[in-house]
Amino acid sequence: MVNRGNPNLTQEVAHTYSLGTVLTPEFIPGLSFSVDWYTTHMSGAITNISYQSTQVQQICLNSAPTYNSPFCSLAIRPFPVGSPQYTTTNNFPLQVLASPLNAAKLALEGFDFEIDYNWDMEEIFSWWPGTMTFRHLMTYQPVNNTQNLPGAFTTWNLAPKTRQTTFLNYQVGDWGLSMQNQWLSGFKKATSDNAVNGNTQNYASPRVGSMNVLDVTIDRRFDLWGGSADLSFTVNNIGNTRAPLWPTNASNPGLFYPTNGNHDDMGRYFTLGIKGNL
Repeated sequence: MVNRGNPNLTQEVAHTYSLGTVLTPEFIPGLSFSVDWYTTHMSGAITNISYQSTQVQQICLNSAPTYNSPFCSLAIRPFPVGSPQYTTTNNFPLQVLASPLNAAKLALEGFDFEIDYNWDMEEIFSWWPGTMTFRHLMTYQPVNNTQNLPGAFTTWNLAPKTRQTTFLNYQVGDWGLSMQNQWLSGFKKATSDNAVNGNTQNYASPRVGSMNVLDVTIDRRFDLWGGSADLSFTVNNIGNTRAPLWPTNASNPGLFYPTNGNHDDMGRYFTLGIKGNL
């Protein structure tokens, strides 16, 4: 098999639509909520194709009698298309190629949510000073699919469909307490639906588990040499949460840490910092 480029490639064209809104209700001062929806579809996406694939060979055969499928060009034969001997055994491929073609279809769809809310603690309890700030970000992406060949089964991206990050800050005078919580949903280990596509990806434990990490920061502002400074101490991953294991391929153990690039496995660590404005 020979790998080569393709001078006949065309530009990839995607159709993207998005819609969003922001709500700031007057009856809840300090609250804002936004949601954005997006979808992208691309046909003719560039993907590398090899004639060694039986699916590719079948697509070429299905283009008979003209054999004008671009997949047929991945087999170099003694006699060209249109020749009376093209379909004879004398025209067995001399060379098979792997080359990029505009053959794939991609589909992407998701939602982005954001909630922001800040309030004075005295509005709830008159004896409680300080202010509270809450912010929550969430991304939900139920569709991230690829079809590499016409008629081939659809595969999906191995990644959490839902990601959430929550920020909570309490400030009283020069002191502040902040918490950041990150959560990634679990996801299937298989890259396609076995029942629908007849794929043979079967796992004794079919899902990668979710992951939740909490960071906590204490900081204090103070005057320094005529300016201001902020001293902070952070405990990252306070629960020492470990990333879930993920099998890289069919061989065993075939495992590595962390999983497939979506997770961080630093464990618990501490940060001490100071920043100033002199």
